[in-house]
Amino acid sequence: AGTAEDLEETFDALRKDERKITTERRVAASNAPPRNAEAKTPLDMYDWNDLFHFEDLSDQIEALDKFHSGLPRNPENLLLRHLIVFYKEKDRGSLRVAEYSRSKNIPEKIVKRFLDQYTTIQADGKYSRPSALRNKLAMHVLLLALKVNDFTLDTKDFAETLGSEPSRLTQFLKELGCDVYKHSA
Repeated sequence: AGTAEDLEETFDALRKDERKITTERRVAASNAPPRNAEAKTPLDMYDWNDLFHFEDLSDQIEALDKFHSGLPRNPENLLLRHLIVFYKEKDRGSLRVAEYSRSKNIPEKIVKRFLDQYTTIQADGKYSRPSALRNKLAMHVLLLALKVNDFTLDTKDFAETLGSEPSRLTQFLKELGCDVYKHSA
C-alpha cells in the first residue's frame, strides 16, 4: 500500500506532466515559429535565415550604398524597418506591388513575400490579413527586433512604434520563449 507521501509525489509528477503538456499545446497552437529545443543562447533558438531570407536584401543594400539614402544598411535593421512598415498597413485592401514597393522603399520581391507570408488573397483580388496572420507578423517583427537589440526590448516603447498594446506584445514574447521582466523606474 502507498503512503500519503507516495501519493503526493505521484500527484506532483502528474501535475508537472500536465503543465508540460499544456505548455506544449499552447506553443503548438501559437503562431510562433519552431524553436530549437537544444539552444543554449537566444541566438540559437530560431533559424534566422529561414525565417527572414536576409539574402533578398542584398540588391537593396548595394543600391543604398550607391545612393546614400537614409535607410539602414545592415540587413537585419533594414528588414525590421520593412516589417514594421508592413505591419502598420491596414488589414484589408488592394495593393499594387510595384507602386507599394516604390512608395515604401521596399523591394518588390520582399513585398511579394510579405503578402504571401502574412496575408490571404480574397475572391475580389484584395488582400486580407486575418488575426492569425497578423499575430504571426507581430511575432516575426518581435523576433527580429529582439535580435537587432541584443535580445532586450522595451515593450512599452516598441508597442508605441507598432501602434499596439504592451500587454499584447508581452503575451507574444512569452509565446516566443522570452522571459519578460517589469522595469522599476
